[in-house]
Amino acid sequence: TATFVAQKGTRTTYPVSYRVWSVGREFDRDDSSLGEVLASVRTRSCWASPSDPARPESLWSVGDQRSGSRMLPLESHKYEVRRGVESGLESAFRVRVIQKDEHGRCLVQNITDRARKPLPVVSGPVELARLFPYMTGSTIRLFRAWSPGCYIVPHTPDTGMAPLSEAAMKQKYGLAYSFLLQFKAELASRNIHQRWGKGNPFFSLYGIGPYTFAPWKVVWKRTTTHFEAAVVSKLPVIEGHSATAIPNGKVMMIPFDSAEEAHFVCAVVNSAPARQRINAGISSEAHAEILGLIAIP
Repeated sequence: TATFVAQKGTRTTYPVSYRVWSVGREFDRDDSSLGEVLASVRTRSCWASPSDPARPESLWSVGDQRSGSRMLPLESHKYEVRRGVESGLESAFRVRVIQKDEHGRCLVQNITDRARKPLPVVSGPVELARLFPYMTGSTIRLFRAWSPGCYIVPHTPDTGMAPLSEAAMKQKYGLAYSFLLQFKAELASRNIHQRWGKGNPFFSLYGIGPYTFAPWKVVWKRTTTHFEAAVVSKLPVIEGHSATAIPNGKVMMIPFDSAEEAHFVCAVVNSAPARQRINAGISSEAHAEILGLIAIP
């Protein structure tokens, strides 16, 4: 329960002070007197300010007045934060690799666990070159990330946002094309494809670009109240072969060309002071604005 008092027609001045109330010992919430309630609760005086003083709508940074700290103006961060890939039909693109042959082909089976839209479970061969380990928010922990399977990715770092053409897929990656063709009707009717994919092949992915294939990424779960980040590069596809990790739409990421810079930024955002400030500033979504809550050298 929260109580908010505002005065119309006046400009808000910052920092805004507020109190956090917590129960110290149990009491009868129906019959206790005010004195008994006050004796049973603890209060903590806090303050809040926009993380970007020039944008009142930015995430608020909150702090404890007892520490004597105050908000310091932060410089705009230089990093490009991206959301992961949106497929609109995960159970068509997600696969588990069963085995690989000596010709660079893998036997795969689509993953339909917890699928929003059910598809039949099918198996078939796919070119190894089109398989990339995917990541979800549930596979990211503090300084650690892993992949539960692979995506069939009909895009390359060169094509970026645009997928390979149907002609190119048929010629170079006919097995992957045939696998996705089994779900053509469902893929063509995806809401995201209908909205953004006019003229694109039925197997297009969205929210994808050259940044998706960056050799290093700092990643974190998008929907969370407990921020944790990790660095990822390549992850195993099958024994003896790894490929660039591809975050899905439940993940936010910062792409990097340098391992050193990626690990440095990850260490900063995972530090106790940074995580405390980020967690205090988010309600349920850790979007790009969280970098405005902290200063990254």
